[in-house]
Amino acid sequence: MIKYLLTLGLFFFTVTCTAQRQYLLFHKNNIREAQYFAGEVIAFRFKDNDFKVTDQIKGFRDGLVLFDGYEVHANDFEVLYADHKTRIWFAFRYKFVKLTMIAGAGYLALDVINTGRFDKNTMIISGSLIGAGLIGRLFIREKFKIKGKKKIVVIE
Repeated sequence: MIKYLLTLGLFFFTVTCTAQRQYLLFHKNNIREAQYFAGEVIAFRFKDNDFKVTDQIKGFRDGLVLFDGYEVHANDFEVLYADHKTRIWFAFRYKFVKLTMIAGAGYLALDVINTGRFDKNTMIISGSLIGAGLIGRLFIREKFKIKGKKKIVVIE
């Protein structure tokens, strides 16, 4: 009985402590969400601006995100740039460029070391891997446009 009451009390304590904490929620879809708390660094772009802003979140108030010297309403975010919280959603997507370029260069280097000359087939294979990495760099985006189902909300 005592064990049951302690477990129930601990549950209600954790629910009330975490329910009072404010954070910025990036909702991509039903499965993928990222929470940004005060003190964390976030990279974004405002509506009607063409430059990337990276700043530390100081706090939240009435649906506003407070930064050092300015505040932004949650609806004013146009782009959120990928960070460690959003990159884990697509583990291979962001490693593809590095893996293919390293594999192409490594294959070329190992073949030249082993044979002592540049072979046509080796150049084709390593060039294809390096080219895939360069093309991947063009097509793999480092940002999320906030529109449609993607939303940024301040949870208070």
